[in-house]
Amino acid sequence: MHELWGDNDIWDEKTWEVIKNAFVDSNPRSRIIATTRNSKVSEEIGKVYRMEKLPESQSRKLLYTRTFVAEEKWPGNNDELAVVSQKILHRCDGVPLAIITIGSLLAGKQIEEWSNVYDSVGFGNGDDRHVNNMKKILSFSYYDLPCHLRTCMLYLTVYPEGSRINNGELIYRWIAEGLVQTEEGKEPFKVGESYFLELINRGMIQPVEHYGFLNGCRVRDMVLHMIRDLSRDENFFAVQDSKWSQGSDVRRLALHRVEHIEVNDRDVPKLRSFNAIWCVTDNIPPVSRFKLLRVLSLVGCRPLEGHLDTEFLGKLLNLRYLELLDTPIRELSKEIGHLKFLQTLGLTGTGVEELPTSMKQLTKLMCLLADDKTRVPDWI
Repeated sequence: MHELWGDNDIWDEKTWEVIKNAFVDSNPRSRIIATTRNSKVSEEIGKVYRMEKLPESQSRKLLYTRTFVAEEKWPGNNDELAVVSQKILHRCDGVPLAIITIGSLLAGKQIEEWSNVYDSVGFGNGDDRHVNNMKKILSFSYYDLPCHLRTCMLYLTVYPEGSRINNGELIYRWIAEGLVQTEEGKEPFKVGESYFLELINRGMIQPVEHYGFLNGCRVRDMVLHMIRDLSRDENFFAVQDSKWSQGSDVRRLALHRVEHIEVNDRDVPKLRSFNAIWCVTDNIPPVSRFKLLRVLSLVGCRPLEGHLDTEFLGKLLNLRYLELLDTPIRELSKEIGHLKFLQTLGLTGTGVEELPTSMKQLTKLMCLLADDKTRVPDWI
């Protein structure tokens, strides 16, 4: 038996039509299990198994564990807080993600604020009532964030669904984009780290640990869909998984698995962040004409033949963050020395063995990521 595991739900019938064509309908022992929150999609797939909602006792335990942590702080049966929480649980209707999200929102709030939360979170009707309810709870949790955390949250739209996001990489991105506020006596990275931990504490992102140490996060698919919608509405970040066709006001662009990158500086004259993830390209020269670019990230990009030439980097004078991850490069151009504002340079998986001496001119550099085979000279 072969098992295929994935982190993402199927959101519409069209997606399922594409996926099912990859399977051969001839082996009676084969089984495909798909997850979705859309009832119409489940009916299209075939036999439907509907997840049971949590019983009242487990729902209450989940809410109190997320909100109060210590069991001795849980309210009694006749406590005013218990009465309000019962109303909130009734609205969550046994959906674990809804309970966890609203529990994170309530943590640390006074009892009178609990009632305000209950009154403020509206709920919808219809076939996908649970989905509508979740969207409203998540939206309310998002708007409860301070403004600077909302912006940092929207920035997570750059990553594909199911991504494991490294916390250091994310924080350095925030810094490069100017999303981290300066605080007297604190290093920018420490301030950004406090943002990251706050988003975890509020239940907006899921922590990821390695050998017991926090080193990253994941974004739940429903949360990612919500912030992508918000990001598009606010013209904060544009995500494209096919040929680029958006307008000229875009400031941040992410291309996911796009074949043949065709982005012209005349199309996006205000572009500040260009991200290509698992794309196929025969050249990157157009990027050199994005004069305002602060972030350039090429992850898993493959040229049609040969290696990518890095001569164009010297023209991106405003660049703060440069990531060339798992992208074939013969050598790093000496033109890199022209990037006076560069703060982060990532070269993991590129094959670069020697660093040019012109890197001595990068006086703003805070972080250098490279493989063991990259020889780092003493002057760095």
